[in-house]
Formats: sequence, C-alpha cells, structure tokens
Amino acid sequence: MPAGTVNLKGKATANAQLKLLQDGKDQGNYVVADGDGNWTTNLELAAGKYSFAVAQVDATGKVTNTSTPLELSVGAAATPPTTTPSPDLPTATAGTLSFGSPLEGAVLDEGEISFSGKAAPNADLELFEGDTRLSKLKAGADGAWSFKTTPSRAGDFSYKVVSGTESQLISVTVRPKGLAKGALIPCPCNLHISTLPSKAVVTVFKNGKELERQKGPKTLFLNYAEGSYTYNVYVRGYKAYDGAFTLPKNRTLSVYLDKR
Repeated sequence: MPAGTVNLKGKATANAQLKLLQDGKDQGNYVVADGDGNWTTNLELAAGKYSFAVAQVDATGKVTNTSTPLELSVGAAATPPTTTPSPDLPTATAGTLSFGSPLEGAVLDEGEISFSGKAAPNADLELFEGDTRLSKLKAGADGAWSFKTTPSRAGDFSYKVVSGTESQLISVTVRPKGLAKGALIPCPCNLHISTLPSKAVVTVFKNGKELERQKGPKTLFLNYAEGSYTYNVYVRGYKAYDGAFTLPKNRTLSVYLDKR
C-alpha cells in the first residue's frame, strides 16, 4: 500500500461511537458507525509499519470493547501513471468540476434536495451520498448538470460528485419537518475539544451544574442534548479558560491556552 491517504473501514454496532487506536495509542481519531454498523475514515500515513485497532466507547467515553489489531505496511508513495481518457468517457478538466447548489454547510428543510453544478462539456459524472452511489449523470454541452434526491431522514449528510479522477465534496444539514426556523436540530450530539495540553482537565456545565470531566489532549463528550453549555479548561502552569458552546451547531472546538 503506497503512502498518502489510506482509507480504513469496518463493521461495528449500529450507531456506535468509536475511536481509532494507532499502535495502541489514542491519536484523537474518532468515527461514528452508521445505522448498519458500517464506518470509514481516511488517514494520512507516511511509509512504515502500523498497527490499528478500533475501540468502542460508551456515553461517558469509557472503552467497552476493542477489536483485534490490524497490522498495516505502508510503502513509498506511488508515482501516478500517465493515462489518456477514453474518447467515449469525457472527464472534467481540472478545476471545472463544482457544486453550484446547495452551498457547503447549507441547512435545508426535510424533503427533496436539488443539486446542480458545472463540469466539462458532456462529462460523465457520478453522485454519491456518503459512500452510496445515487446516480450516474451526464453534463450538458455547456457543462451544466443537475440531480434531485430525497434523504431518508433528517441530519447531517455529505455528497460527492465524481468525474474521472476529480471529485468535489459538500456537507449539508437536513432539518426535520415542522421544526421552527432558527430552532436547533435534534441531537444527541457529540462535542470534540482539541488542541489541549496533555494534562488539561475539561469540565462541561449545563445551567451551572457540572455534567462531566475529561482529561486532554483531546476530549470527546458523547450524546449531549441540544442546547447551550459552558465549559472550563484547567491545567497547572496555564491560565484557566472558560467558554460556551451550543449544540448541535458547535460540534468541534479548538482551545489554545496561555502560559501563566
């Protein structure tokens, strides 16, 4: 396997919260299995030998089960071969493939989603929801393409359009029907706080009541309800830090502490 982006995937309990252990250590790589228990993640790996295991964690972050380690050998990065596109399979010229609508990070009402974008004229395309291919498409003579689909549920989704070796990815959020405009989308949600000193202690509060504590350098708070929270970060030798977050909007936070 050549160095570069390596895709790891596997099977777990449906909707399980997982963390990837590299050479027996927690490197802060977290992933959530889908409703069928499938999970996938991409890692940037240099040449060398690695051991990976997947640990399932409960709502408190405690490890409840760990897989058998997978031994992986990564070689030097391969030199991409020079290829000539088949004349009957047009591909997008580099830089021409794009989503026009919806925009990255869009919040959409539940129901049918209309996609549109640009590609090379007459290019053959594929549209994916996560790892599931939704359809094969063909761009028009002007490079325009469009497609409609209806997600099976409300929540967060990623969509990818592919032409040859080029691809474009966007993420959108689908709001449940009947949810008031501006209201938070139902959770449970996860909060990931990173960029901490290794011994930093993070405490999360709701309405002044302590909910949970975890130790850095990376923390993962699982299955929190929607709403507003405050948190405190403390480690000896640094200034204490107090902040606030709202779920589900702020699922990931980076905290930088100053020396005393």
